[in-house]
Amino acid sequence: MADRSNQNDHESDGNLPPGRPGGKAKNPLAPCPSKDAIQEGGGVKETLESILVAFILAFIFRAFIVEAFVIPTGSMAPTLMGAHYRFRCPDCAYPFAVNYSAERTRSGDDDTAVPDNPAINFPVSCPNCGLRIKDDAKREPAVVSYGDRILVLKYLYMNLPGFGGGPAHFPFGAPQRWDVVVFKSPTSPQTYDYSQNYIKRLIGLPGETIMVLDGDVYVKGPGAKEFQIQTKPKAAQDALWRIVYDNDYHPLLLTGNRATPWRQPWRTAQNSGWKESGRQFLFSGDGEGALFFRPEANPDIHNLTDYLAYDQGPRGQLCNPIHDLKLEANYVRRKGDGPLRLTLTKYDRTFTAEITPGHARLLMSTGNGQPEVLGEAPCSAGRDQDVHVEFENVDYQVTLSLDGKRLLGSTKDKYAPNIDALRRQEEMHIQPKAPVVAIAAEKQDCAIQHLKLWRDVYYTSPDSCSQGSDSHREAPHWASPSSDPPGIVLGNDEYFVLGDNSILSLDGRCWNEPIDLLQNENLQVASGRVPGRFMLGKAFFVYWPAGYRVPGVEFPLIPDFGDMRFIH
Repeated sequence: MADRSNQNDHESDGNLPPGRPGGKAKNPLAPCPSKDAIQEGGGVKETLESILVAFILAFIFRAFIVEAFVIPTGSMAPTLMGAHYRFRCPDCAYPFAVNYSAERTRSGDDDTAVPDNPAINFPVSCPNCGLRIKDDAKREPAVVSYGDRILVLKYLYMNLPGFGGGPAHFPFGAPQRWDVVVFKSPTSPQTYDYSQNYIKRLIGLPGETIMVLDGDVYVKGPGAKEFQIQTKPKAAQDALWRIVYDNDYHPLLLTGNRATPWRQPWRTAQNSGWKESGRQFLFSGDGEGALFFRPEANPDIHNLTDYLAYDQGPRGQLCNPIHDLKLEANYVRRKGDGPLRLTLTKYDRTFTAEITPGHARLLMSTGNGQPEVLGEAPCSAGRDQDVHVEFENVDYQVTLSLDGKRLLGSTKDKYAPNIDALRRQEEMHIQPKAPVVAIAAEKQDCAIQHLKLWRDVYYTSPDSCSQGSDSHREAPHWASPSSDPPGIVLGNDEYFVLGDNSILSLDGRCWNEPIDLLQNENLQVASGRVPGRFMLGKAFFVYWPAGYRVPGVEFPLIPDFGDMRFIH
């Protein structure tokens, strides 16, 4: 330090510019530095400053605004994909993914162990046509794709912890139900010390009581006496539909590697006026004829249950019956004025969407009673027009949409759940009848094209979360309808989350360790909850969808650009 001080004193004696105390004028005969030299020196300095500023801004951006994460596991599949195998059926060409259970390392979500071409030793079947693609008697190598890489808005949930352990404040907007959220894991503190990042769907908000019943989410607000079913916003619902059968992927029956022969699940009686023509169904006649979806046609596919192709593997899965469905097709009327009727049932109720030229009705009947008109409206469905029809019954709301616009819908005063009956049904393990799905036509010539049947996500009751891991078999069953009182009660700064792949997700239903940070952060939270200060942000975009691997390169070098998407 002394030598450096002396040097500075010496320089100040002879080299300060004019106008400074003690400075001397420059020698007018001294050579001036060249113009290029001056520009070069300034350019280097400015470049270094720009790089430094860029680094600072990047750190600020990452810390407070947007951060990238990778999805390591399949708890949110297929909304968000963890490490997985990819298949395309060689018969019907249906593409699908199957979970790969990647080992997670101590360092966090971004660090997963995915070996090159691991052996797959469990059966894999096409969920659309049932073709056996992989046999459990063979150990065959298969390429594993990495999980989706996502962007998370951190500023949106930037929270300011309340004084004295009070609730966190979110100046840019509090977390909302159905958001896909990233948070610090409140479970396994002995392993992760609350540093592991988790991603789930936000279900319960502060002060609420949450109950998961018959696949749906029920909420009782602060001070309320009764539970109310929660209807998902359209963007979230569109992300949560799971395919049951897509007739555009009609199998060619080129190979016979099936447990049972494939049969078309859309069946009709002879002389009904319907006939199958390639990937479409044609109707012609004066009398009424109906197409029925028969889930028993291909029992190995588990149609109309919460079976998920992604979960094929050695662990297996239970199958719960599904009644929340969407029927989707393109409808072309070529002649005639008769009605087209789409039918969906749920328990003791039958819902029918009736479309005639220029007019549509929504009807509901119970038992053998006379149908009640829930609504009617003019519509654009006429002759020689290709109309996209969507008819759905989900979260106790029935809607009819034409060409992407909602036309008719039920109301809560006409159609609402019987919660006591549903709780008794679940406690007594009563299996309800499978729903009826039908398309009927009368007095017309028409075509049904691009026919698809979808089912809603099914959040399993907490009793089935024990199959996710042996270590969680003694876990509490939060949000259970059979607890006394039913459901889980959240504090004024607590949230409840579930994974979309409910059958395999270790989430708020199963966490059995309370948060005890009383001495360090004045924070104590019962198990099953996520405190507000643990919230990191809202996942909003898949920027690197399940990248493809290049042999010899560990990083998923090639993204699936066609699957880039916003997260809902």
